[in-house]
Amino acid sequence: MNTSAFSHNLAVHSAYEDLVVLFGWDLKLLWWTLLGAGRFEQAAEFYRNMMDMSDGSMEADYAFTQECSKLCVENGDAAFDANNYGHAIGLYSAAIKLDSANDGMFAKRSKAKLGNMLWEEALIDAQKVIELNPSSYFGHQLKHAALHGAKRYDEAIDAFRIMLSKIENATDTQIRSKS
Repeated sequence: MNTSAFSHNLAVHSAYEDLVVLFGWDLKLLWWTLLGAGRFEQAAEFYRNMMDMSDGSMEADYAFTQECSKLCVENGDAAFDANNYGHAIGLYSAAIKLDSANDGMFAKRSKAKLGNMLWEEALIDAQKVIELNPSSYFGHQLKHAALHGAKRYDEAIDAFRIMLSKIENATDTQIRSKS
């Protein structure tokens, strides 16, 4: 039995309880307060840090993660539409901190990085989209754009060919009609 992990969990949980009792600080309320104040990135970061520090001793707040992710994406989309790619990247990154298994978040962040001409960073996110959803053509489309922007033309052509094969093999007729 790993007693050091147990004592760390106990220490974090105990520290949380001490803050609540001594100062009346309810950290869960703080997450929601930051969210209500429109400080989405800070709310997500604070929540993620508390969850990471608790090593599982603190119960996850599903309602918070869903609401915070939704607001981060909505505001990230608005920033993207306004060509404020840096802000969009920050908001999509906050959503990813809350749900790192969502290929759509990585796709949105990759597109924002492409808008900022951050080719290598956009490529990393595109590769994550492909990893999380191998059957999707969209990750390959993003990969192609990032490689093309980085002037890695041979690799861009390969990514484009893979994207076309994904479209041709798609069972969804709407996707196939795009080719």
